[in-house]
Amino acid sequence: MNSPVNISVDENVKLALEVNSENVAVNGQTISKGIAFVEKGTVLKDVKEEVPEIPAVVPTNTPVSTPVSTPTATTKAVPAGSGKTGGSSSSGNKQNSTSKPTLEPTPTLEPTPAPEQTFEPTSEPTQEPTIEPTPESTPTVEDEPTPSAVPAELKLVSATADNLREVVLKFNKPLPNKYEATDPKNYHVSYDKSFSSIGIKHIDLSEDKTTVTLLLIYEIQQESNIKVTVKSNIGLSEDAVVVLKDVKDTTAPKIVEIEAWGNSALKVIFSEPLKNLADITNFYVDGLVIQSERPIVSFDEKTVIFNLVKPLQPGVHKFSVRNNVCDYASLYIEENEVEFTVIEDTIPPSGVVESATQTEVVIKFSEMVKNIDVDNIMTDSDAYIVYFDLSDDNRTLKICFDVEKALREEGELITIKNLSDYSGNSIDF
Repeated sequence: MNSPVNISVDENVKLALEVNSENVAVNGQTISKGIAFVEKGTVLKDVKEEVPEIPAVVPTNTPVSTPVSTPTATTKAVPAGSGKTGGSSSSGNKQNSTSKPTLEPTPTLEPTPAPEQTFEPTSEPTQEPTIEPTPESTPTVEDEPTPSAVPAELKLVSATADNLREVVLKFNKPLPNKYEATDPKNYHVSYDKSFSSIGIKHIDLSEDKTTVTLLLIYEIQQESNIKVTVKSNIGLSEDAVVVLKDVKDTTAPKIVEIEAWGNSALKVIFSEPLKNLADITNFYVDGLVIQSERPIVSFDEKTVIFNLVKPLQPGVHKFSVRNNVCDYASLYIEENEVEFTVIEDTIPPSGVVESATQTEVVIKFSEMVKNIDVDNIMTDSDAYIVYFDLSDDNRTLKICFDVEKALREEGELITIKNLSDYSGNSIDF
């Protein structure tokens, strides 16, 4: 129909009007251009032609719209997001049941799909903020057990004494402070019924910092009980006390390894601390007493270095130990003869600078070198050496200079005169 017009509709009549003009009124209610639904003499819906929305749907269908948007976003997140062709089964049925009595009497119901399309995008934005927090919280829960993989508290796991001069302590994680871990004041070893200390001569910390080996000054009496106290200073929450019962040594010592350093030195490693290692007459090479300077015995009394007076010929040789060399249970080495090989070497040592600052230089050599005299280390300037150290493997040299008399910032030449290996080769490096 065309405007202007005022239409009267009886209260018992339900109808849908398609309005083509402005200024059209039904029972005194002005309606817009589009579709109007009239029931009981009142305009229930006024669908504008240019905007496909239903402004009157909220007050009329409040019980329907409330469960559609909120429950769908939370409990029906997956079906709604993946089924735009059908939407949510609960929301779609409720809307159709409301509209159906009004739309059936007239073919003008064709625009009714528009409300269905309007509800779907309305629920989708609601779902996104509801779903997103779920994956965010999940990794937080999964990540929580990760720190528990590393023990939080340092604990003493075990204490053993396999021979009469050593006590070995094992911990559940690395000790935090090397200096505290190797300080004899943090350990006390005594017989079970006495507080008098057996005494600690040397402490060794393993490379992974989880094992401490105590070398005792005096041997433990066979089949006795000893009490070991570990102070909390090393990182424990409190002092740890362990009693080792019936300590005894029934295992014979062994030669673990023998190394030939060129043709002029030998390094021999034993399985436990031994007696009489400093007596050169207890060792033989090829059936003769070893021709060496005084043996160098390690702090743990398990390693001996022989600097030979006369170089050995290249080839295979035999090293043997007399029975005077024994452990502190008086057990001697049963397999007391081993072979070793001397390899011919005619190439002098070389090296590279691993790191350098004005106050510290570290040099790595191509092979083991003999001890270096500080007077043989020279620089281009008046830089003053306050400390230098050759590593235990005789292959790394650290040189430290005085801060006031350091190396020049632009760099300079360092020379080591008469740098020698253990095969008699030497060079000014």
